[in-house]
Amino acid sequence: AIDKADRAPKDELDEEELVKAVKPLIEEGGRILQEANGVIRGLDPDGRIAANAKHKTASREASSEEYRLADLLKELTGHVTETIENAKKKIADMPHAKKELNPLWGLLSEPLFQILAAVGLLLSGVLGLVGKLLDGLGLGGLVHNLLGGLGITKVLDNLGLGTILSPLTGSKKKK
Repeated sequence: AIDKADRAPKDELDEEELVKAVKPLIEEGGRILQEANGVIRGLDPDGRIAANAKHKTASREASSEEYRLADLLKELTGHVTETIENAKKKIADMPHAKKELNPLWGLLSEPLFQILAAVGLLLSGVLGLVGKLLDGLGLGGLVHNLLGGLGITKVLDNLGLGTILSPLTGSKKKK
């Protein structure tokens, strides 16, 4: 819908129709990511996986499953961040759509961040692998800027957790 609106002549563009078409899609994407986050958090109710991950991280071991998970998280992060950034660019000259849709991008990015944090807590070495994969695609900075734009990095800084995203975004925070 956004691509079609982007190609439409200005005099034929109905921004309200665009908002009506895209808003439910963003909301549904957010629900799907929230559901995935809940499933991931439910995988380790007693903390055993997290304890095992801490042990493996200390010994610098990563299983083939952890590498596969890192690759899948890289794909998910890449798709979500590229979708958000591309959509923002395409609606930049559509004032009504921009006003209505820009606040909704958090519905996609916040659960993505929660998924990355949950997996990172379960398998702490995985975030570093995801970060390396994203940097290889040139997306490390994009993810950092997206999270910063949503205020997530500032919240983590205020909680004293500012360095938790460093492996993912490639940024080097000073303590």
